[in-house]
Amino acid sequence: MAIDFGYGSGTGDEEFPPFFKMDAQVGVCKVRIAKDVEPQIPYPFRAAYDMKNMRMLHLCFPRDGGPQRLFFGDLVGPAEKPPPIGLLRNGEPNEFKVGFEVFMYVTDKLQEMGDKAVGIVPWCACSVGATMSFNVMHDIWVENDGEAKVDMLPIFVCQGKKTLNIGKGSTNILQYESDGWVERAKIPGFADALANRVGSNVAVPRGQGVDESSLQAQGSEDIFPAGDMAQDSPPLDVPPEPDDDSIPF
Repeated sequence: MAIDFGYGSGTGDEEFPPFFKMDAQVGVCKVRIAKDVEPQIPYPFRAAYDMKNMRMLHLCFPRDGGPQRLFFGDLVGPAEKPPPIGLLRNGEPNEFKVGFEVFMYVTDKLQEMGDKAVGIVPWCACSVGATMSFNVMHDIWVENDGEAKVDMLPIFVCQGKKTLNIGKGSTNILQYESDGWVERAKIPGFADALANRVGSNVAVPRGQGVDESSLQAQGSEDIFPAGDMAQDSPPLDVPPEPDDDSIPF
């Protein structure tokens, strides 16, 4: 089943911008370009991640209708339970899977993308392996005072995967190394990508104990124990697109 994070499920003929995917079961990273077109990004690969503007995602699968996604803003505490949306067969509220969304710029070039850099892509996921992989990056980001670097994006090199046994199964976690910083404003198109990212496709039911004013289209939330997310960065000036295929960092 293709999970709809709002960036195009790829199950039909709809067009959508490329997005990053991690198959945690086998530990492979890909970029989805079109239906049935998902070239693998070989290890190691290098990318800058906008940790400052990451968003927490609650995703549920009601019995009727498509998946419902709810991005939480930065006023919702990490201990706050998500509001129930819809009902299960026994009348109990639906449970959400908790995930994340982060925008990234991948410098590696792929033949399927015209031998150009993958560029700006969203990574939206709720699998255990993907969330644990993001935890690794988040911890490194916090340890390097990333929360204070409002306009800077951390650069990470993903060296590969590590298989972890969980219960009766296993998952794969990406292994990252810090590789410096880059100003967000130096990456052409990044501000536009943030401004146009998808929002929640369901409203929060009233009376559920959640401050509705906190559900902002571009809110951020800390679901990871290493530190607190700061407020969103202010609107950014968009630099002109480069005339060549040069990498901005």
